[in-house]
Amino acid sequence: MSARSEDGTATSNASTLSEGAPATGGLRARASQGAILSLIGQGSAQFLRLVGNLVLARMLFPEAFGLMAIVYLIVFALEQFSNIGIPAAIMRYERGEEPAFMNTAWTIQVIRGFGLWAIGLALTPIVADFYRQPQLLQIMPVATFAAVIMGIQSTKFLVLTRRLQLGRRVSIEVIGRVSSVVTMIGIAWAQPTVWALVIGGIMNQVVITILSHVWIPGPRSRFAWDKQTVEEIFSMGKWVFASSGLSFVLAQMDVALLGRLVPAAVLGVYSMGIIIPMLLRDVAFTVLSSVVAPIVAESNREGPEALRRRYEAIRRVTLPAVLAMGLGALIVAPAFFEYLYDERYWDARWIAQLALIRFWFAYLQVASCISLLSIGDGRTWAISNVVGLVGVTTGCLVGYEMGELSGLVIGMGMGSMVSFVVPALRLLKLGVATPLAEIRYTLLGAALAGLAVAAADWSADWIPLPDSLRSLVVGALVLAPYGAWAGLRVLREFKLR
Repeated sequence: MSARSEDGTATSNASTLSEGAPATGGLRARASQGAILSLIGQGSAQFLRLVGNLVLARMLFPEAFGLMAIVYLIVFALEQFSNIGIPAAIMRYERGEEPAFMNTAWTIQVIRGFGLWAIGLALTPIVADFYRQPQLLQIMPVATFAAVIMGIQSTKFLVLTRRLQLGRRVSIEVIGRVSSVVTMIGIAWAQPTVWALVIGGIMNQVVITILSHVWIPGPRSRFAWDKQTVEEIFSMGKWVFASSGLSFVLAQMDVALLGRLVPAAVLGVYSMGIIIPMLLRDVAFTVLSSVVAPIVAESNREGPEALRRRYEAIRRVTLPAVLAMGLGALIVAPAFFEYLYDERYWDARWIAQLALIRFWFAYLQVASCISLLSIGDGRTWAISNVVGLVGVTTGCLVGYEMGELSGLVIGMGMGSMVSFVVPALRLLKLGVATPLAEIRYTLLGAALAGLAVAAADWSADWIPLPDSLRSLVVGALVLAPYGAWAGLRVLREFKLR
């Protein structure tokens, strides 16, 4: 039987997850703690990823990173085109913590994992021929086996997110990242080939899956098939399936095109260039899925007024914080790549800066869509991705025709802008929020970015520093007032001052 805690969280008498029997504390307190834990976990994981990348960039050739960009493209495609929304279902439905629901979800997840691996094996020769990379014939069967490992992962891992009890989850993810980085560096030191990246990536999933079963107390995952659960998951999952597949195309259009248009070495440099925007994306999206989505789902269960009030509070924190991260990355990127990477990767300096356009608009879209999904509206995300796909495809093709690689990066960023329109209008229609705040921060970000770049160029004659360092110093001075204001605003919202 399921019960309701005082703050509205569904709990199960049969569930014995140690980190929560029912979640305790007010939603605001749990949200604050969850946000901090998510940021600590993501910060740690991304720091390890960055350190590993710096070391591996000196041990491997750019071609290795280009090959892995194609491999990750296929692995991500398989996952996204088969996403039936199990995490969203566990968070949304009242029965999400009942053993019958969790075990049925786990059974579906396992079947899906083996199915994805089979599809990956079938696609291997086609992908290798399309991208003219024979090495993919050996790499892809191994890399796509990660889908099987992920499918075996315990659904108890997802319940921790539902309850906003993220300490153990964050610890597991960091341990998985450490094992991955150590494995990659160890293999690359012994044999500097692309296999270091392949096996290291799988090791991350192996460790997380094992720990999800043995380190999170509670009933063991078992095979089960509850008809009501299946209907609930697939009822929500049909729109998640559509939106996830289109999200993949939106997110990976650049790699899919460049893998065919440019040599593997150029694709490798490009994959390095988008490291910083991707790090920011992962941090922001982790907070959205681990903290914002559960808050929105619980607020929706409490009523429309609670939903409106808390969604507005979320935006007061996230919009200034995410913009500050993007502006910081803008001024750090040139010096970061120039002084930490060898000259083979120096084109990544400007690639990183231009890719931040795409990061911002992708964040606005996902923040809106994941909130709608948490209240049961997956259809809007799918429609948003269709609209965005048209914009991104047009932007990429026109941009590449006009300016090759730089044109493609700019075109993709500008094209992704239209994907935010659909969820913004839907939130407006539901009476949850207007898009005025997002518009204001977009204009503010463009103005501050332009001012920082112009000031760095203008000061070239009287600040005797290399270009990348001058951009960092001058940009920091220009952006410091906004950074201080954004930081104080976030602290005020969390009542930490």
